[in-house]
Amino acid sequence: MNNNLTQTHISFLSTIDRKLKIDKSEKYNYFNLYSWRLQIITRFINAIKDNDIILIFPFMTTTKRPDDAYLRLSDQFLVNNKSNPRLICDFLESQWNNCGFELLENEEAWLYIKYKKVYINDINF
Repeated sequence: MNNNLTQTHISFLSTIDRKLKIDKSEKYNYFNLYSWRLQIITRFINAIKDNDIILIFPFMTTTKRPDDAYLRLSDQFLVNNKSNPRLICDFLESQWNNCGFELLENEEAWLYIKYKKVYINDINF
């Protein structure tokens, strides 16, 4: 299996070879990262099973409810248990810092990821 998913750069779904068939039929789950703290992202990455590929959709919300309005932080990207948590952490922080969204006084934002397992027909992509 290719272990280079999101190790030296973010592996966006949109950059994957279109010839590969990607099965995205699994149900999405939500994970509250609270912020882009390295420890939490590391725990999430380490919990991924060997050979699993996970599709990530990161977003911020001010309500603590992932079904409410949110700010999309980036396009979807792929990770596995070999992905670089520091790269992900730095990327998410950069996306937030550059999005131009400002919180009201005494307002907080929570970082969520929508994620699901995907299957790619060519395991050696």
